[in-house]
Amino acid sequence: MRRATLLAAALGLALRAAPLAAGPSEDLQALIDATLSALAAGDGPAALSAATEAEATARNIASPDPQRFAYALNNLGYALAVTGGDTGRARALLSEAMTWLEARQQAPSDAWVTAA
Repeated sequence: MRRATLLAAALGLALRAAPLAAGPSEDLQALIDATLSALAAGDGPAALSAATEAEATARNIASPDPQRFAYALNNLGYALAVTGGDTGRARALLSEAMTWLEARQQAPSDAWVTAA
């Protein structure tokens, strides 16, 4: 009986101590936030890195939130533009983001349309 009680207590502690893993959508939002923070701080290379990772994450989610998917593409395009990257790719990403939202009967936020 004592062994069972100790085992149950140990399992209970392990379960409480284990953090909940973030899902892909939360990971994407964290990368979007990191991109925006880096852009606000004027750190183009960090913004480009986070935005690139956000785009890859967005594309790997089976059914991403339309706004988050569009933000990921738009933010990468913007980061490319402000870091002197491939402006053709930046325009293509913005176009894809707009098409993505239109296909889902959604509109882009005023904030990123203004930035574009």
